[in-house]
Amino acid sequence: MASIAFLVSIGYGLQDLVISRVARLDEMQQAEIYSPPASNTKINDESIAKIANVQNVEKVLPLITLVAKVNYNNSISDMAVYAVTSDYLEQSAIKPVKGKIFDNDLTSFNLTEEDENKEEVAGASSSRQGGEQGGEISASQNNNLNEGLTNIEVGKRITEAEISIFPETWVRVREKPSLDSKILGYTKRPEGKQTGYEVWGNSYPDNINGTIQAADGKVYGKWVESKVFLWEEKNNGYIQVIDEQGSQVQKTGFMAEVNLGLQRYTLERQPEVLAEADTRAVTDSTETQTDSQITTGTGQAAAEDATTYEDLKFDGTDWILIEEGNKTEQIERVQVSEKATREAVANTAMLDVLGLTESEAIGKEIEVSFIVTASLLEPGAAKIESVPTKYKIIGVVPQKDAPYFYVPFIDIRSLGVMNYSQAKIIVQDQQSLTDVRKKIEAMGFETTSVVDTVEQINTLFATLRKMLALAGTVALSVAALGMFNTLTVSLLERTREIGLMKAMGMKSFEVKELFLTESMIMGVFGGIIGVSLGALAGELLGFIISIFSISKGLGYIDVASMPVGFTLFVLSLSLIVGTLTGIYPARRATNISALNAMRYE
Repeated sequence: MASIAFLVSIGYGLQDLVISRVARLDEMQQAEIYSPPASNTKINDESIAKIANVQNVEKVLPLITLVAKVNYNNSISDMAVYAVTSDYLEQSAIKPVKGKIFDNDLTSFNLTEEDENKEEVAGASSSRQGGEQGGEISASQNNNLNEGLTNIEVGKRITEAEISIFPETWVRVREKPSLDSKILGYTKRPEGKQTGYEVWGNSYPDNINGTIQAADGKVYGKWVESKVFLWEEKNNGYIQVIDEQGSQVQKTGFMAEVNLGLQRYTLERQPEVLAEADTRAVTDSTETQTDSQITTGTGQAAAEDATTYEDLKFDGTDWILIEEGNKTEQIERVQVSEKATREAVANTAMLDVLGLTESEAIGKEIEVSFIVTASLLEPGAAKIESVPTKYKIIGVVPQKDAPYFYVPFIDIRSLGVMNYSQAKIIVQDQQSLTDVRKKIEAMGFETTSVVDTVEQINTLFATLRKMLALAGTVALSVAALGMFNTLTVSLLERTREIGLMKAMGMKSFEVKELFLTESMIMGVFGGIIGVSLGALAGELLGFIISIFSISKGLGYIDVASMPVGFTLFVLSLSLIVGTLTGIYPARRATNISALNAMRYE
C-alpha cells in the first residue's frame, strides 16, 4: 500500500508542479484572440466592441506587435516592441524587477479639431471606425471629443460606406436618425454587398463612436442610412413586411451604429497635395495615396468632394522611397503624437544588447523608430515608419530569451494603427471560458489559452498516474497474497484454540466474524501505515531535490502531493483487500470440528 501511495503521490505532485510553472490561477480565466492567416477578419475597435458584448466577458485588452529600430550610443538594433495598456501588463502578471510599469490605459487621444485634421492628413487619425475606446475599449472616452464642431445637422451625410450587420442579429430601422422617430421595421444581414451612408443624427445609448457636441451645444451621434428589406416583430420572431403586390417591402431608413460595422469608402489624395508636403523623393506625380475611413474633425462630409484635401497640410509627415531590385516601396514617415507618454519597459535581454545593467537602465533615453506594416493600417495604406523619437526606460522585466520592450498602447495608436495583432479576454470565471471561446471563434477568430496546455498536461499525467497505479497494483497484489498466506497460516496454527472456543460455546458465525475482523483490522492499519510511509517518502524525495534546487536559486520543490480523495480511496481499498483476504480463512474456520480440533497435534 505504501508503494501505491508513494508512486501516485509523485504523479500528483509532478502534475501540480508543472501546472504551477505553466499557468497562474487567474490565467485560467484568460484567452488570446488572433486573426486567422490570410483572413479578412481583423481585430479592431469594431470587433473588440462586439467581443466585449459577449456574455461573461469582463475585459478585452488589445495588443499591437511591431518592429522598432532602437538607437543607443549610435548603435542601432532591431527589436520587437509590444504596445499594450498597463492593465494588460497587470493581467499578464508582468512585474518589473527594477523601476515600474507605465500607468496608461488609454487607447485613443482626446483630439482637438486642429490635431484631428493633422492626423487625418498624415494618415494617423485616431478617430476611426468602431469608435475610440479606452481601457478595455470603452466608448465613453470618445464622448465630446470634437466639442465645438460646426456645420452639423441631423440627416446630413458624412461619407459613403459599406455596411456589415453582425450575423444572427436584427437591427431596428427608423424613419429618421432619431430615437423619437417612427420604427419602419427590422432588418438583418443581407446576402451580398450592402451600401449606404453614414449620417449625423441624434445621440443614443451604446453609440460605439461616442457623442459629438457641436458649437451650438447640441449633442449628435452617428447613424447609418441605407435602403433595406423590412421585417416586423411578431410572437418573439420576425416576419417579412409584404406590400400589395406580394413582394417584401424595401425602404430607405436609418439605423443606429449598433450591432453593425462600417467600411467607409476610400478617397484618393490629390497629387497636388503631395507637392505641398516635405518630400524626399516622389518621382511619379501621378501616384496617389489612399486614405480610408476619413471623417474630418469639422464634421463636413469629406467623401462628397475629394478636392477638400487641397486646403490641408501634411505637418510632420515625410515620404521616402526604398528600392529593392526592380521594386520601389514608398514608406510614409509619421511623427509620434506630441501627447504620447514616450515611456518604455525593457526586458533584460534588451539591456544586454544595449550594454546596460538593470540599475543603469532606469531613466536612460533611447531613440526609437517604429515600423508599422500595412496589415495594421487602414485598407490600401502602405507601410509607415515613425520619425525617430526619444523614449525613457522606466522599468525592467525579467526575460532573457529575446530582446523586446513595451510601450503604451496609445503611443502606437497615434501612428494611425487601426488593426491590432491580438487581444486578451478576461472572463468572469473559468467555467465560462470554453463557451466564450466558442462564441468568439464563431465570429471568425482563433483563440488560444493556457487552459489548453493545462488540459494536455492533465491528460499526460493522468496516463502517468495510471501507469504508476498499475505498478502499485502489482505490489498490492503481492501484499494481498502475503496477507492471505499469513491469515491461512494463522488459522492452521490456531486450529486447537478454535476447537477449544467452540467447545466452550462459541458459535461458528462468531468464529467467522473473529477472523474477518482480524483481517479487516490488518487491512485498515496496513492502509494507514502505507499512506503515511508513502507520504513521508514523497516528502523526503522532495527535500532531497530541493537541496539542489535551492542552491541554484529555484526555491523549494515539492514533488509529492496526496489529495484527500486519493487518501480516502487508498484506505477504502485497504479495507476491501483486508476483507477479501480474510473471507476464505474465516469460512474454513467455521467448518472445523471442535472434536477434531481438540485432537489436533
